[in-house]
Amino acid sequence: MIVLGTIYHGNYRFIRVLGLALTGISIELYFKMKKDTITKNGISRNDIDMKDERTILVNAKAGETLEYVMCFATFIAFVVAHLLNVSRVGTDIILSLTILRLILNSIVKKYYESHV
Repeated sequence: MIVLGTIYHGNYRFIRVLGLALTGISIELYFKMKKDTITKNGISRNDIDMKDERTILVNAKAGETLEYVMCFATFIAFVVAHLLNVSRVGTDIILSLTILRLILNSIVKKYYESHV
């Protein structure tokens, strides 16, 4: 992706950023797997931590907090786009994404609460 972004940097600038993001994710996963240890029973520590209740609760809280932060950031993008006189279609798309995210968040939350 980084090579494609360098070749087509005039038309598609986001490809280089996407390549850098994928590279960062790959490096993070490499270090995560490298530090993984195995218990005496042959079970991976990462598997134990992944199924631990505390880890699940922390991930759920972090996901919920991130959802609210991203919703707030999208709303700020809407306000800035409106103040900078971005096209009406652009501001409507940003606002509709915020509304859609709020609606889907409540539906998904109800679904998981009913299945617990």
